[in-house]
Amino acid sequence: MIPEARQSYDCLVRLTGDLLAAVDGVPDDLLNRELDLPETNTLFQIGNHALGAAGAWIIARAGRQTLIRNRETELGARGSAGDLKDKAEGLLTTSRAVLENLRDGDLESIREPIQAHLSPAGRWTARECVLHALEHLALHVGHAQLTRQLLGVPPGQRQAGHHPMDIHGLMAHHRQINAVLGSRRLEEVTLWYADLGVEVQDEMVSYHCPGCGLRLSSMVDEFITSDTNSELRCDRCRGDREERGGAG
Repeated sequence: MIPEARQSYDCLVRLTGDLLAAVDGVPDDLLNRELDLPETNTLFQIGNHALGAAGAWIIARAGRQTLIRNRETELGARGSAGDLKDKAEGLLTTSRAVLENLRDGDLESIREPIQAHLSPAGRWTARECVLHALEHLALHVGHAQLTRQLLGVPPGQRQAGHHPMDIHGLMAHHRQINAVLGSRRLEEVTLWYADLGVEVQDEMVSYHCPGCGLRLSSMVDEFITSDTNSELRCDRCRGDREERGGAG
């Protein structure tokens, strides 16, 4: 996947995770309750529409694939948080396939709608389609978070297990929240990850101790606070200055 497409996918992963956190733990009756405010939607309808629109712009428009979608139905639907999770996972899986197929030259190519009812007419490049999808999704994530508050439900916690985080998503998240790694070139961090043998599954990260090679594991939130080999060594190797190389 080219770097720009990778960044877009990582952003899509984060936004869908934030959206699912906004509906996590909300009872179905509240999820489908209309607010006593004009021109508003239920929390379920907001999430349902946000995911549908993202698919329309990334999968159908940028990816030129046929997509079954009805905007009016989305905004009148009822369902559960589980329904939104399934829809989000489908969006991520198909969007990843679309973005993996993009090449640098494709980003500036014009994407005419193959299904006119899914997106407006006009000369939109593949890059513009993807960026619009992310911008629109981010807007509705904010709507969902506000609606949750108006329903009187405490803020939800973003859960990595809600989406299929892979090694690239972990690396992007690591570089985003860790200033030291964020200042390093992507190639350097990639080599460091490879040397450590980093693997990720849900909220757990496993890697080799930089000193002795012992296989270790930690939670994602703990792992991403580290930016040097010395911080990742096992108890036995702490204090040992012999390292196998790394990002710091």
